[in-house]
Formats: sequence, structure tokens, C-alpha cells
Amino acid sequence: MRRHAVLVLVLAVGLVSSCSITRAGAWSQAQDAFAAGDYRGAIKKADASLRYGSPSEEERANANLLKAQSYERLGQIGDAVALYTFVARNFPQTPQGYQAAFALARIAPNQATKGEHAF
Repeated sequence: MRRHAVLVLVLAVGLVSSCSITRAGAWSQAQDAFAAGDYRGAIKKADASLRYGSPSEEERANANLLKAQSYERLGQIGDAVALYTFVARNFPQTPQGYQAAFALARIAPNQATKGEHAF
């Protein structure tokens, strides 16, 4: 019985660890794709990084900001604005939130909400 409980614990720790490693790998691939100008690939890998386990708030902010930047570079401004808005509103006091707010002010000044960030 005790042996069974230990095995279950080891498997659970392994699964959590595996999700974290897989998420980190997908995030690394997303950054590499973005740096290489493969913006569609960056979006796919950023999405993949969000599907593994339970990403932290910082991981969610990073992935969504990278997706917004990728959409902007692809010329899909509506999608970029939607994600920049999501990041600015959901992560307002983070570096990613500030970057998103500045991007909104630059590409869609009417989308920036007064009072969320002081420029």
C-alpha cells in the first residue's frame, strides 16, 4: 500500500515537472521563431506554451505579448490590438502590461483606456 502511494507521488511529480519542461521548451521555440521572423510559428509555439500545465501569470503575460507582437508584424492589427488590450488590462503593473499599453498608444491610440497607464 505504501509502495503504491509512493509510486503515485513519483508519477504526479514527474507529470508536473514534464509539463513545466514542455512549457519551457515551447516558450523557447516561440522566442526563436519570433527572432527568426517566423511570426506564425511564434504564435503557434506561444499557444502551445499556454496549454501545458498551469502557466504562471508572468508566462501568460509573456506569451500573449509575444503573440500580439507577432500579429502586429503580420499586419493583423485587429488581432494585435485585442491581445495588447488583454495584456494591458490583465497585467497592468508588469513590464509586459506597460509594453502592451505603449504599443496600443502607438498603433491604436483610441483603444488605450484612460487611467490604466500614465504615459
